[in-house]
Amino acid sequence: MSELRSNRITDIAGTASPYIPGAVLQVVQNTSNSAHSNTATSFTSTGFSVTITPQSSSSKILLNVNATVSASATNIQPIVTIYRDSTNIGDSTRGFGQTFNGAGSSHMPFSTTFLDSPNTTNAITYTIYMRTNSGTYIWGADSGTQTFIAMEIGG
Repeated sequence: MSELRSNRITDIAGTASPYIPGAVLQVVQNTSNSAHSNTATSFTSTGFSVTITPQSSSSKILLNVNATVSASATNIQPIVTIYRDSTNIGDSTRGFGQTFNGAGSSHMPFSTTFLDSPNTTNAITYTIYMRTNSGTYIWGADSGTQTFIAMEIGG
């Protein structure tokens, strides 16, 4: 008969060690009801960000973003990416995703999840950037609630 053993490691105070692979070490969330609109065809900051300071350089940061994006007219293509400080961590052209408006002004949900490996214990600011192929895009259309969550996962 095999014996089940816990793989949980605790420190002297009895709290989970920050070095347990897969453990959620901290969660930081930012919410906003403010909209940001622009006509930029290169990635531009929306001003919506979250800052987290990893406890270990081997930690991963799980990012989750939810918002409403609007396009002003037919054939507008809002494109969303995330910057880690000054570095675009999405695709350099397509970011993390895009919506496409083929029929007049419209509001579309946008959601993305990404696991980042920043390899640092310094504070990191993740910021939503957007661009469009033409026309106007709006991040946080109708001032709906946008959420940006960063979770540190032990590495």
